[in-house]
Amino acid sequence: MEFRQVHPEADCEVGRALIAFDRRDPAADQDRYKKETIEYVARCFGTASYHPGLYGIGNEILRRFDPEMSKHWAAEMLGLDRADDAITTALQSALLGVIATSPSPLHLDAALFGIASFVHAHPRFRKILGRQNYKPPFGEHTEYTVCTV
Repeated sequence: MEFRQVHPEADCEVGRALIAFDRRDPAADQDRYKKETIEYVARCFGTASYHPGLYGIGNEILRRFDPEMSKHWAAEMLGLDRADDAITTALQSALLGVIATSPSPLHLDAALFGIASFVHAHPRFRKILGRQNYKPPFGEHTEYTVCTV
């Protein structure tokens, strides 16, 4: 089971994706899957670029644009029961930062997933998390691996 949605501009013949599989399946080579997944994720984390001098760009742009987005919009986008002005501003700033600094075709859905995943993983947000928690497709028997797509 592949998680990501295929973007219309994506080259579907090239790339990698994390997938979920049922570890009860006797055809699954779990050792290979886990090893490749761990190495792939470690490589991705290790090669992520960072630019601390640009991290405030979204907030600066937001002050100039001043778009009107409601707290309800932010809550819906992040899968929260509720959001305040600070969360709404932070989300808008983050998305504007992605727009301003993206070196390739822009996929705001990917940025939104990253931001929402951060919020859902952070313990300080537990009180306002929405009810749509992720449930693994094969329950407790779900394993994850990387495949070439």
